[in-house]
Amino acid sequence: MAGRGLLRIVLWLLTPFVAWAVSVFTAWIGALLGRGAESLMRGVSWVGGGALLGAIVGVWGWAWLVRRWERAGEAPQPPTGE
Repeated sequence: MAGRGLLRIVLWLLTPFVAWAVSVFTAWIGALLGRGAESLMRGVSWVGGGALLGAIVGVWGWAWLVRRWERAGEAPQPPTGE
């Protein structure tokens, strides 16, 4: 059971990394969508909006997934070495 608690902590500590990774990816998509913008500020707005939306959706999705694993007991178990 100690391994399960450790796994829970590690999964929750990965949350900022997941949010960062998703926000970088969606900022890149925003940059692609905003590259034809008439002004610099509009292009930057596309990048910022994509990053913000991606971070919110990424954290929500990750939290939903981790909670689902915890409720269902499907979280991967560390090897016991037996």
